[in-house]
Amino acid sequence: DVDEGFMNGPYPLEEVDLDAISLTRRIPVRELRSKGWRTRPVDHCTESMLNDATRPCDRVQHDTVNVLVGMILTMFSTAIPAALWKRDISKAFRRCPIRAEHLDLAWIVFIANGCRWVAQHLGMPFGATSSVYAWHRVGNLLTWLILVEAKAPLARYVDDFFGVARTDIQWTGGRLLDILAQCLGFLPDPAKSN
Repeated sequence: DVDEGFMNGPYPLEEVDLDAISLTRRIPVRELRSKGWRTRPVDHCTESMLNDATRPCDRVQHDTVNVLVGMILTMFSTAIPAALWKRDISKAFRRCPIRAEHLDLAWIVFIANGCRWVAQHLGMPFGATSSVYAWHRVGNLLTWLILVEAKAPLARYVDDFFGVARTDIQWTGGRLLDILAQCLGFLPDPAKSN
C-alpha cells in the first residue's frame, strides 16, 4: 500500500505522538481462494470505534444477477446479437482518498518481526464502514454516467460492473467505463475484466 501511494509509513510506534492520532489495530484474516490460502490485512475499525463514529442510517444497495439476466433476455427477445462484458475496479476502496481533516483518525498499529509499527492510510481502509460508502458514491457516479448519460446497459455489484452490448457496437458500456474510471483514478483490473 505504501508503494502504491495508499499509505504513509510504516514508522516505529515510539516515533509518533500518540496524543495527536487515533489508532486502529490491523489484523490478518486468512481466506481460502481458488489458488490457495491467502492472508488479507483488515483494520479492526469496530474495535477502535471508527465504525461507530460513521454509523450510517441506510444500507447500500447493489444489483443482482437478475438485472444481468434481464439485460440478456431483452437482447434475446429483440434478436440482437449480443456479448457480455465485466469490469472489476482494482483496489476500489483504497483509491478513494481520505479527507485531509480526517487523516489523524486513519492510523493503524500492528506487530511485525517483534516490533510495534504504525502507518497512516491515505486511501479508505478495508474494514471501515465509511470506506463502503465512499466507494458506493463513486460507483454510483460511474453507473449513472454509463447507464443514464451514455444509455448503455450496465449493473454493479460493489466494485464489479457488468453488462451486455450489441456485438456491432465498438463503444460498449464496458469500454466507456474503462475510460471514465481511469479519468477519475479508479483503474479497472484487466485480469478480472473481459
